[in-house]
Amino acid sequence: PGLIERFHEERRLLARLDHPAIARLYQVGSTDEGRPYLVMEYVEGTAITEHAVAVGLDATARIRLFQKVCRAVQHAHHRLVVHRDLKPGNVLVTPEGEPKLLDFGIAGALEGETQGGAATPAYAAPEQLRGEATGILGDIYSLGVLLYELLTDQRPWPGDRANDAPAPVAPSHLVPGLPVDVDAIVRKAMDPDPDARYWTASLLSDDLDRALDGLTVRAREPTTGYVVSRFVARNRMAVSAAALVVVLVAGFTTITAVQSNRIKAEAARVTRERDEALAVRTFLLEAFGTTGPDVASDLVTSRELLDGRASRLDEEYGDDPALLAEMSGVLAEAYERLGLYADAEPLARRAVTLRTEAEGDPELPNALTTLGWIVHQAGRLDEAGALLNEAVATARRTFRDDHAATARALNDLGVNLEARGDYQAAEANYLESLAMRRRLAGDDAAVVGTTASNLSVVRYRLGDLDGAVEMAREAHETFVRTLGPDHQRAMIVENNLAAMQAAAGDRESARRTYRGILERRRRLLGDRHPNTAASMTALAILLPRGAGDAEAEALLREAVDIQVADLGPDHPEVALTRRHLAMVLQRKGRSTEAAELFEEALRIQRSIVGPDHPAVGETYALMGSSMASAGDLDEALDAYVEAVRIQKSALGGGHVVTSRTEVATAAVLIDLGRPVEARRHLVSGWVALSEQHDPAHLHVQEARIEFVRLHLLEGGVARADSVLGEVERFLTDDQRADRVGRMAIELREGLSDGR
Repeated sequence: PGLIERFHEERRLLARLDHPAIARLYQVGSTDEGRPYLVMEYVEGTAITEHAVAVGLDATARIRLFQKVCRAVQHAHHRLVVHRDLKPGNVLVTPEGEPKLLDFGIAGALEGETQGGAATPAYAAPEQLRGEATGILGDIYSLGVLLYELLTDQRPWPGDRANDAPAPVAPSHLVPGLPVDVDAIVRKAMDPDPDARYWTASLLSDDLDRALDGLTVRAREPTTGYVVSRFVARNRMAVSAAALVVVLVAGFTTITAVQSNRIKAEAARVTRERDEALAVRTFLLEAFGTTGPDVASDLVTSRELLDGRASRLDEEYGDDPALLAEMSGVLAEAYERLGLYADAEPLARRAVTLRTEAEGDPELPNALTTLGWIVHQAGRLDEAGALLNEAVATARRTFRDDHAATARALNDLGVNLEARGDYQAAEANYLESLAMRRRLAGDDAAVVGTTASNLSVVRYRLGDLDGAVEMAREAHETFVRTLGPDHQRAMIVENNLAAMQAAAGDRESARRTYRGILERRRRLLGDRHPNTAASMTALAILLPRGAGDAEAEALLREAVDIQVADLGPDHPEVALTRRHLAMVLQRKGRSTEAAELFEEALRIQRSIVGPDHPAVGETYALMGSSMASAGDLDEALDAYVEAVRIQKSALGGGHVVTSRTEVATAAVLIDLGRPVEARRHLVSGWVALSEQHDPAHLHVQEARIEFVRLHLLEGGVARADSVLGEVERFLTDDQRADRVGRMAIELREGLSDGR
């Protein structure tokens, strides 16, 4: 009787439906023996997941196919029918590629109570498994599971039920090139809370359209950073990116209190047109902030606003050179904040020309700094350096005493000098700018935090780890007080501190910090923002080798995809991320892929900063480390030798970075059985490391370990035993559980056994 009742219910429900993607009901009848039957459309096809694999559909094609299923489900829901057993086997795809939804055997009518049970557990909503009443939202859940499996070729969970199971792996981590917004869409559809899911299948399908088109999706909170990132991605324009492990807080142009007062005073004196222009300035600079327009909407209108104002500059302000210069500079800064450097540069140049012609214009230093910064952001470092030097000189002539314009020019010139590898000169500029900004604005000012952060980074590069940490902490505390802990600049400095924790050997603390930053950036900026990509890379670098390689590879591939899309294929950040992906692939035995990525990273870096820049040396050092781990000792030695050559030239032989590379070179030479060359490199590295670090520092301990190995290679067992005792004496708890501790144990066992 139960089956007969279900049969009649399916017949009744199917009679309501008339959709090309739903198997049609043609006839209803009974046999002579009284057994009821249905005559339905015959569907020649395969399950939707099998079809996608068989014909090799890419992710976009699979989403488009799924959207046809959504339309069929929406048709049923409009006619008050819920399916209640949506799964691949109930969605067949014909040879023509059209889906057909079938088997409404346990379907229910929305006007009556539809209880749970009977559904396939792997695809049923939690409330359905509990036997509770279910409706449209239950079908939405099943659609989410179906979408996950269709995209990834696997179910979200290994078993039938999701109860107490961890969150499934994000689809974009399993499917290269899949828009990461699809992750949020799948999560929303599969939310355990029915009220948090999409209300209709149409909304689910529409969000997929928006994800494929690069628009904001309903599944994500419309934060400013997220909305801006979608706008930038659609327009394929470069945006400012955080540095990789240690990043600069960019020398953002800001309106200081002094400038604001000047603007207000000027506004009181000028005509109605000038009042309007200054109102536009206030709107642009407040709305566009430091990362783009601060509006939670489709930001095409923001670009249109800028383009519209720029196209009318001559018409509206051509008879007033001072106002024309003002508005040109305003628009240049607004374009720069969106990362639209090609649009910003001609406006900034015009502002400089007009202010130069106006002899004695007090705004000329700021105009020069703006232009220099835009050129710097565009990657033309030498040209930018000349402009920023001119800005500093002009500011000093214009303002005899401390002035915000002078401090800003000094800061931005420091950023440029650091990018060009002149760390000593960069530090001097930062120190002068920081002192001036403190005198002008006090300690609790965002501009003070900006320069303090920049100073911390350059000190790190100079090998002054303690000084770097001190300034980074000061910068972070300043930003937290003035901007809040979730502000982009506060997170950049927090990122710096994590890098310094790692440099000091506390990798576990650094990993925790990076995970927290990545989670917040995903939430605040969106999954596709360049700063989010930078956090992905930073975390991937610190994941434990071997056990963390799969996660590291997924994070790095996602980061490269974001950076190439937003910054272009030849951006320095792309080079940095590719070389770290190469290291992971090398560890996984994919040497050919790794070599190609290393060479591509070197090509990009050489083209931007030249062949002897410290960044190029760092890439060679990473190549050496990667190849040594894979057992390719001759290739590793070649890479290390080139790294040492570059680092000695750019940083000096006594630099910590150079010294660590020399120790690594010695390790490879020991493995190759070449003690004379190994000793030369090891002694050279040891001198600097032992002078600049405490005896228990990780880098010092690593050098001691290599001395033990060298003495053993030379037959000096007593000397090896003595140095190993020093290693054991200074071992920290963290080191005991890490590589140094493991090597110390292995070497001690070898000495005890007479090996």
